[in-house]
Amino acid sequence: MSDSVYNGLDTNLKPEQNIVASTSNQTDTSSQVFMAVLKSGIDSMNATINDTTIFIVTKGQLFLYWNNPHTVLIPDGRSAYIPPEQIMRVDSPYFKFNFSKWDFVKQKDYKLYKVAKGEGIDLNSLIKRIQNKDDDALLQFYNLQTIVDGASAEEFPYDFWALINLWTDKELSTFITTLKTDEKKGFCSLLIESSFTNPYEYYKLYYPLTWKQIEAAK
Repeated sequence: MSDSVYNGLDTNLKPEQNIVASTSNQTDTSSQVFMAVLKSGIDSMNATINDTTIFIVTKGQLFLYWNNPHTVLIPDGRSAYIPPEQIMRVDSPYFKFNFSKWDFVKQKDYKLYKVAKGEGIDLNSLIKRIQNKDDDALLQFYNLQTIVDGASAEEFPYDFWALINLWTDKELSTFITTLKTDEKKGFCSLLIESSFTNPYEYYKLYYPLTWKQIEAAK
């Protein structure tokens, strides 16, 4: 798999770049990021990467669509290509991502793994601690953003957003209250910037307590 593609996502395109308007404005996602289903008359469609089927979308199934680069995302974290002419936008709230099939075990050639190792950090052990709701581990992962560059900087926000979606609203909002002022502001900014969706809608819907912390940190 190309270094610019991770879990089916084009990492040359940052998550926040999929939002057509700046996240400083509470706007809809226009034509760039939206909920969608297959067009009427299509019973199923293979979602593919390089002609390999990653998953199958069926009639009536909701998915998140990134109009650039034509990527379908489903709640378990998998993503792949479906042509835009095969889908139609629907007026529906975002689903909650659970990332149950996200690849949280990183190989030694993974760029972020290499960067962390250079700092004496075992990335897989760190991720495991975050999955077990370790506050110190989440803060340590957040601080990796200060040392990432190149491909690792592209990988970082995707893994960050996948990991925070494993935490409940109460767990995440409580964690934010433990941060120092500068850490809190930076962490909340990263929550906005790394979101696969319109963050204003997503956090208000699934992380209302966390959203209050984000607003207070501005």
